Amino acid sequence: MSALLLCLLAQVQGGVVEGTVRVRDARPAEAVVYLTSLDAPAPAPGPAPERRLIDQRDLRFTPKVVVVTPGSSVEFLNSDPILHNVFSPDGPGPGFDLGTYRQDERRERTFDHEGSQVILCRIHPEMLAYVVVAPSTLRALTGPEGGFRIVGVPPGRWRVHVWHPRAAPFTLDVTTTEAGSSPLTLILEPRRRHGRASP
Repeated sequence: MSALLLCLLAQVQGGVVEGTVRVRDARPAEAVVYLTSLDAPAPAPGPAPERRLIDQRDLRFTPKVVVVTPGSSVEFLNSDPILHNVFSPDGPGPGFDLGTYRQDERRERTFDHEGSQVILCRIHPEMLAYVVVAPSTLRALTGPEGGFRIVGVPPGRWRVHVWHPRAAPFTLDVTTTEAGSSPLTLILEPRRRHGRASP
């Protein structure tokens, strides 16, 4: 069956959207799954901005993936006893460089553009993180085995969006009702190829 047919409307019930993300040739952990309504009137008001923290500790960004709504601020703290830097190239928003700063100092950046912004350190090129800007608070990060669970989903038609740094963008339309549950298996292909889904 073609990927297009597999991406047709799936049934997810009980106010819960849950399942498993699989990524070919990559670990499924820390994929972002979020929902946008297909029934909301246009233009629908967006979710409120948030504030999040990414720490630089033990030569790592922690957490590695942060999900926020558009207009949210992310604070970058240096907890290591060495100098760190925070910068990002262009895409989807403009690139930025917060400079180099010492232990216990922090810098802040607002993220307005939907999509994923890679976060890097000019001093330590092995450090890597992502800020994913999604227009929804109905969202989840996958666990080590790719599992996810989004609760409190009102009945209606929803679009499931899945982001993973090594996979092609993926969406699937689902319908939620008040009874029952049907887990999803979302299979993502490497970038430049298409993902497919199995209800």
